[in-house]
Amino acid sequence: MDHLLSGLATRLGQGPFVADRTGSYHLRIDGQSVLL
Repeated sequence: MDHLLSGLATRLGQGPFVADRTGSYHLRIDGQSVLL
């Protein structure tokens, strides 16, 4: 999952996505909130 999200962050021009304490990723893409 880390590799997939790192590639996505690079393509979007953002810093790397980091999981929270529960291991979930909270992303905001095109103004939409996405929880993985």
